[in-house]
Amino acid sequence: MKKNIIYIGIFSLLFLGSCKKYEDEGFLNGPTVEDLLANPSLDDLVLLTKGVEAQAKVDINMYVDIVGAIGREAFDLNGVDPRYTGELLGIEGGPLDPGGFLTNRSYAARYRTIRQANNLLEGLENTTATLTAEQVNGFKGFANTMIANALQLNLNMQYDNGLRVDVADADNLGERLSRSQTQIKIYELLDLAYSQLTSAGDEFSFTLGTGFADFGTPAGFAMFNRALAARSALNANNNSLVLSYLNDSFMDMAGSMNMGGYLSYLASDGVNNPLNHTDKYMAHMSFINDATAGDSRLSKVQAQDELTFDGLTSSYRASIYSDNSDNLSIIRNEELILIYAEANIGSNITNVITAINTVRNAAGIGDYTGGGSEAELMDEIVRQRRYSLFGEGHRWVDMRRWNRLDELPSDRSGDVVHFQFPVPFGE
Repeated sequence: MKKNIIYIGIFSLLFLGSCKKYEDEGFLNGPTVEDLLANPSLDDLVLLTKGVEAQAKVDINMYVDIVGAIGREAFDLNGVDPRYTGELLGIEGGPLDPGGFLTNRSYAARYRTIRQANNLLEGLENTTATLTAEQVNGFKGFANTMIANALQLNLNMQYDNGLRVDVADADNLGERLSRSQTQIKIYELLDLAYSQLTSAGDEFSFTLGTGFADFGTPAGFAMFNRALAARSALNANNNSLVLSYLNDSFMDMAGSMNMGGYLSYLASDGVNNPLNHTDKYMAHMSFINDATAGDSRLSKVQAQDELTFDGLTSSYRASIYSDNSDNLSIIRNEELILIYAEANIGSNITNVITAINTVRNAAGIGDYTGGGSEAELMDEIVRQRRYSLFGEGHRWVDMRRWNRLDELPSDRSGDVVHFQFPVPFGE
């Protein structure tokens, strides 16, 4: 009975219930998934990759907005749903609802991404199409990388609750693993994908969206994979592994801070960037008040008339995206440079300062002039990650792994900073 409840909660309601959505939005892979998986052609396999990429976009705004609010980066002050300023911020100690949409929507969407990727892997097992080993490895490397990224986002929310990682067979779901076990599984899966990508030849058999313009070949996507692996290893506090992964990533001290992998949004898709907030999505005033004068990263907020709702006040709108067709960041060079800085703490102070200065100078605030102790350098990394990665879903995750959640501001009596989300009621 327990297995059946979990199956219904994660897959039946969330995946099968989404089939009509795919049909309505033109993704095409949901309603005929059984036919596709029975013996897919090469064209069918290509269609399945598009389904994975499309599903990765679904409710990604829920993830970023929710963790951004808990991390006191920005708030939805539209007043449409009281949970955005009540339950989410823990007003009067209110817990997060394990059956509510704040807990479930993003979590469910990430597992649907995993389901789509597993469909692609199953199709590869069943196909009688003539495919080279390199073609197969290309599909597998892409699918496993996307699975790992979806797992990481859900682990960021569930944290000490861990996750179910082995979910390929809906009738035989694996047990929920601990946080550390899940984190290790994530970068082991990324390692498997990297091995597949490096054995996938010069070209994919499919075309990725424009957000992967720099990573549209197996070699390029392998660098994107290593970037995700470095982030995962940092979450596991394995600095030597972080540095190893970064060596094979796209990190470039001389490169654009914005070089990276993105989810793409085009007018022809009929799907807009959901984080292009245009009204009453307000930055926490501390982001502006604590900034260094002349920091170009303040362009991520825009001054407007002061707005107060439910005891929260701001006069700056969060606006890191300015158009519905802007690509949405998955991981960027700027983050990798800051990961490099953090992983070098305790081993190479010169590398730490070089990386910090690269980010500071890109923001127009000049070289670091503070102290050289590990604690002081760590404080500077905390600060630079706050401004470089504003609005990208990192602040709460970072402050928790640094044991600094108590440093986040509290605006109202009774507010709390949630440590993690509860296990969804369906499980």
